[in-house]
Amino acid sequence: MSGQTTTLSREYQRFELHPGASEEEINASFRRLSKRVHPDVGGSPELFDELRASRERLLRAARGEALEPPPVPEPVRRPQPPERNGLADLLAVFDGSQPVWVLGTIVALPVVILGGLAAVIRLDRSLIAGSLVAGLAVFVLVCVAVGVGRQHKVNTRPEVIYRSAEEVVRLRAQRIRDENRRRAAERASRAG
Repeated sequence: MSGQTTTLSREYQRFELHPGASEEEINASFRRLSKRVHPDVGGSPELFDELRASRERLLRAARGEALEPPPVPEPVRRPQPPERNGLADLLAVFDGSQPVWVLGTIVALPVVILGGLAAVIRLDRSLIAGSLVAGLAVFVLVCVAVGVGRQHKVNTRPEVIYRSAEEVVRLRAQRIRDENRRRAAERASRAG
């Protein structure tokens, strides 16, 4: 309970209000503060969301409703690559942990070698050129097919998050604002 009281007292200080302020005072203070941090006036969307959440907690406290503890973020777990040895390293090409060109080389090299052997046995130079062209074609086809397959596998994973158009626009605007702030800071540091 003391953690909630501490959080509320910080929020009252942030809103420049006294504990026990009315809903009208909380909303008036929110409107005043939101003019500084609203994304439409160059503020941060994260700060504005925090300000809105603080206002909701203060309004709940003013109404006498129960306050829930702040959510605890889940830790980010990164998958660890499996340990491999011997044959498993060679087969790793197929699971996406090796570059595409490795698989293309593994498949195309026998085509070139067999074509070269056939050319040597028949003593035909045109077969050498043909085996090189066939090997190159196999290499390109395998690389493209494996690359497309891997990208499809990545795109169909359930943990891949697709952003909505609104979120893309918001993130782009935020990136532009951040870049403008960085440039302004550079200009100010050069001028001062």
